Parts: sequence; structure tokens; C-alpha cells
Amino acid sequence: QTYGSSPHIVMNRGAVHFVFRKMDCKAFQRSFLVHSALGQRYCMKILQKGPLADFLNRFMDLILLNVLWLLSSLPVFTLGASTCALYEVTIHYALHEDPPVFRTFLQTFRRCFRKATALFLVIFGAGLFLAADLWCVFQWQVNFRFLILVVMLSAAYFYLALVTHAFPVLVYFDTGVRESVIPDRRLCGDLPLVLDTSGQPV
Repeated sequence: QTYGSSPHIVMNRGAVHFVFRKMDCKAFQRSFLVHSALGQRYCMKILQKGPLADFLNRFMDLILLNVLWLLSSLPVFTLGASTCALYEVTIHYALHEDPPVFRTFLQTFRRCFRKATALFLVIFGAGLFLAADLWCVFQWQVNFRFLILVVMLSAAYFYLALVTHAFPVLVYFDTGVRESVIPDRRLCGDLPLVLDTSGQPV
């Protein structure tokens, strides 16, 4: 028996078969293919251009940059050079530039390897000395321990400030170890702290 006109439901030995018209099926297939192609083209356009594409590209670049930093820092003595390379790429990002991450990282790593390694050894030695002093202060049982603790914590604060600025100064201004560790007249007096989008002092 047959019920309805479109689609036709045909009862045959207890099985229900849906028989669609051939013209309707072909039209549906053509419409589906056309809309699928348009949707794919629109998605590819969104992923290739626009804010979403820029965000995804920068996100993937940052992932690659962090992976390069972790791999190059596995030998502990190369931590300084890898940190300089990391700052080099991020400084380009801050200046609204789009450098090749892998090539820029490796070039900066090679260029700053000696100076960055020497700077890292100096900072690492100073950090060990400061940590040993703090441990001794906490172990001492003297009346003026609080005063010594305040002095050591102040020294630790300046040490952290030194660590955070030394490597960016070394890689950006291409200075030596002394100029990176000890802020001289060029870095504290005559050099402004504000840079424009092109990296020039304002």
C-alpha cells in the first residue's frame, strides 16, 4: 500500500522503504554541494585573513617560541642565551613586527651566546650567594635578626629587578655584561624610558 505523495511510503512484506523522487534528490545534492563549497571558502577566508587569523597565528608563534626556549634551556648554562633570544622575538612583537620565530631565535642565540652565558653565570652566582645569606639569617638567633632580614629582603628585591632587566638590555641595546648589570649614565640618565612604535626614544 502507498500513503501520501512525497515521499512515497511503500509497504512491502513488512519493510518500510522511503522512495524519493530522483529530481528532488539531485537538486538537494547540488544545493548541498554548492553551500558546502561556499561555507568552506568562507571559513578559509576567515582563517587566512582578519583578527581571528592574526590571533591564531600569534598564538601558535608563542607556543613555538616557548618550546624553543624550553629545549634550548635544557643545558642549564645556556639559559642566558635562550632568554636573550626569547626577549629578542618578544621585543619585535612589542614593536608590531612579525619576525620569523625560528630563524630570529637561532640567530639571537648564536649572537648573544658568550655575553649572555657570562651574564647568566654572574647572576646565578649572585643568586646563590644571596640565597645562602638568607638561609643563614633565618638560622641565626640574634636580637637584630629582623634588621638583617629587612636588609637581605631589600637586596633580594633589587636582585630580582636586576634579573628582569639585564637580559632585555643586553639583547636590545647590544651592550656588554657590565652595562647590562650596572645601569650607567646611558641607561639611567640620558636614555628615555619611553619608546615609540618604531623603537625610537620619544
